[in-house]
Amino acid sequence: MKILREEKGSGVFCRVQAFVFGILLNCSLFLAAGRGPTQILFRIEKCKDKSNPDTCEYYTTWKFDNFCGLKVMPFYSLVMEAHTPPMTCPLKKGRYAVKDAKIESGLVAQFLGRGESSRVLWKYHIVMRENNQPITCINLGFRIVDVRIRH
Repeated sequence: MKILREEKGSGVFCRVQAFVFGILLNCSLFLAAGRGPTQILFRIEKCKDKSNPDTCEYYTTWKFDNFCGLKVMPFYSLVMEAHTPPMTCPLKKGRYAVKDAKIESGLVAQFLGRGESSRVLWKYHIVMRENNQPITCINLGFRIVDVRIRH
């Protein structure tokens, strides 16, 4: 994985994969001066029909002034502990990696809206900034579906 903007500041590169069990996360992170992102923004859209982009509408925005502000998220401790070396707050300068961290589907469902139709598509636009400059952008789409396994 290649670190973005390492010569000028912090950088993040992530590969996010969604499976029936949840999300698999692999990331490389370089923190300059131990600050990390100075702003993290989650913009969320809800699409009533996964196959029709015209049904998408703004749902909400979550804004955090620093990475440690994510403590309120249900997956925070899992992500922090998944780093090698482990990350702590306040963040320290250095290189970090996450390899095959699993975020269980139950945690994902907590912030995607339980009980929604399986036709609903949730779109997440995540932007991390350092000193008002973007260091990473992540676009994700999720649907919650019931999976029945026949024995």
